[in-house]
Amino acid sequence: MSKAEDELPEIAAEAVPAFRPRRGVLALVAVLAVLALGLTALWLQRENLAHRIIGRQLSQYDLPATYRLEKVGPLEQVLTQVVVGDPARPDFTAERVEIHIAPTLGLPTIGRVRLIRPRLYGAYRSGTLTFGKLDTVLFAPGPQRAPGLPDFELELEDGRARIETDFGAVGIKADGQGNLRNAFAGRLAAIAPDLRMKGCHLTNSSAYGRVTIDAGVPKFTGPLRIGGAQCPDLSIGRMAMPVDLQFSADFSDFAASGKLVGGPADWAGQRAAGLGGRVMLSGKAGKLAATYDLAVAGLSGQLVARKLGLAGTLRADKGLARLEGEGRLDGAGLRPGAAADRRLAELQRVASGTFAAPLLAQFRASLQREGAGSHLSADFTLRRSGELVNLIVPGLKLTGTSRQNMLILSRAQFAFGGQGGLRMTGNLRTGGQGLPHLTGQVERRPGGIIEARLTMPGYRAKDAAVALPQLVVVRRADGRTSLAGHAVVSGALPGGQVEGLRLPIAGNWSPRTGLSLWRTCTGLQFDRLRYASLTLD
Repeated sequence: MSKAEDELPEIAAEAVPAFRPRRGVLALVAVLAVLALGLTALWLQRENLAHRIIGRQLSQYDLPATYRLEKVGPLEQVLTQVVVGDPARPDFTAERVEIHIAPTLGLPTIGRVRLIRPRLYGAYRSGTLTFGKLDTVLFAPGPQRAPGLPDFELELEDGRARIETDFGAVGIKADGQGNLRNAFAGRLAAIAPDLRMKGCHLTNSSAYGRVTIDAGVPKFTGPLRIGGAQCPDLSIGRMAMPVDLQFSADFSDFAASGKLVGGPADWAGQRAAGLGGRVMLSGKAGKLAATYDLAVAGLSGQLVARKLGLAGTLRADKGLARLEGEGRLDGAGLRPGAAADRRLAELQRVASGTFAAPLLAQFRASLQREGAGSHLSADFTLRRSGELVNLIVPGLKLTGTSRQNMLILSRAQFAFGGQGGLRMTGNLRTGGQGLPHLTGQVERRPGGIIEARLTMPGYRAKDAAVALPQLVVVRRADGRTSLAGHAVVSGALPGGQVEGLRLPIAGNWSPRTGLSLWRTCTGLQFDRLRYASLTLD
């Protein structure tokens, strides 16, 4: 074998490795080139991809929006100059929105959003809360999500909102972070400088507290404050109520509870130095319900009370046109106030020298004495339909210091509103140590007539006495009132004395002309009359 033949295998063996590296390099270069072209294409199309992701999310929620892409990355997008809704009257704007993308098996979705100086605009009309185009995100259920707040992380920085309502504008400031559906926590401050509802004017109403969202349920905890409230027959000073407020996921239903502290309050010639108590309020399916336990401190005016409490429940429609409720009234130390006592004192002064003076003096003193240790208890039912309000009192009892009954009402009903003013039916009885014992029945007659029949046995003070064997008071639907009956009087007269004077009572009263008595000649009967040196039996 020649030397050339001996070297051939070695040359052949060396030739194969020299050929394989060149083919592998070309393949590697081809792969790298394709990858480079793909990455270059992906990089060149990164804004289109971001627009697709954001646009798909906006399309899913049916949100018309404009924005500027400031930063585009594989896992983060930064938008500025964001406007949702009509640009001339937007529902939402934000100076800056940072969107963190959550990778998925399909197209990526939004996982976390940071809002910097967002501004939200909404309205609350006829019991419905709306944020315009954002309602499709906040309230309306969709095929791929549960109803309520969206399921992603939110970081809110210097958020503001303005909500126009049927009662006035409300401004809100909020900060917070967490999952909007399951674990959000933050702070909220709201103020309404001027609210008007049902004839009442509320000034400087505010709320400040903690906001949380847990399992889709939004909650607020913090104080509610009102600078003052003015109503046609009521005026209240500052009020504050630390409250726990909870909404349903779509904000259609709510429940609130808190402890009220406030005052002073003025109404119908009365003044309370302070108001307090607990209140629970809820709204569901357009219906309102309330449970309350309130107390009045420092009651003065026509009536003075050491303690006065009101507890019960109320149910109403959202417009308060229909209302019903039950409750209980309790009080202690009820007696005439300074103004009422001054009027009695003036009547006593005018009646000086007559049988009425000692009766009025005893009446004044007994009211104060019995009232100082008095106790009031009453159950009631309240109903309102339109302008007509009915207060039904099955039983009311006022006992005095002597433990005698000063006033008992049974089967009583009071009607307010409509034509004819206040109307009352029921049974009453008065008494107490040193006070007159009066019995009466008040009934409704056909044609809107209210008829009261009153009797009173002799009420005595020193040498004076008055009895009312019968008095009939008839009030007609037009407000005119007539009186018929007679009284028996004994005691001093100017310049004389009378015993057993039977005095007929006949007259009428109207809002226009006032009280009119004895318009014709009236015959008088008596047991004895002494005038100067003349005595008649």
